[in-house]
Amino acid sequence: MDITIDTGSDVTWIQCAPCVNCYRQTDPIFDPAMSHTFEPLACDSQQCNQLQDEKFGCTSTNTCVYKVRYGDGSFTKGDLLKETLSFGVSNIAIGCGLDS
Repeated sequence: MDITIDTGSDVTWIQCAPCVNCYRQTDPIFDPAMSHTFEPLACDSQQCNQLQDEKFGCTSTNTCVYKVRYGDGSFTKGDLLKETLSFGVSNIAIGCGLDS
C-alpha cells in the first residue's frame, strides 16, 4: 500500500475502513481488523496528549480521536492508532481516517 505523508499537520494518516466520504484512491482502504500490529491509542497516551489542535476527543472506550482541518476546507478525522509500517518504523502513531 502506498501512503502519502501529510506534512501539513502533526498527524500522519491513511484512509481506514469503515470510511465515510472517502476520496478515491488506487490502493484498497486500510482495514485495521485485518492487521496483526494495529493497536488503538488510549486518550491518556503520550502520543494522544502530544496532539495540539488535532485532538478531537475520546471514544466511549477511552481511545483517542483526532481531527485535522486544512486551509482549503478539507479535513480528516478518525481514531489515532499505532501501526508498524513497512519502512521499518514500529509503534508510529498514525491517524486512521474515518471521514475525509
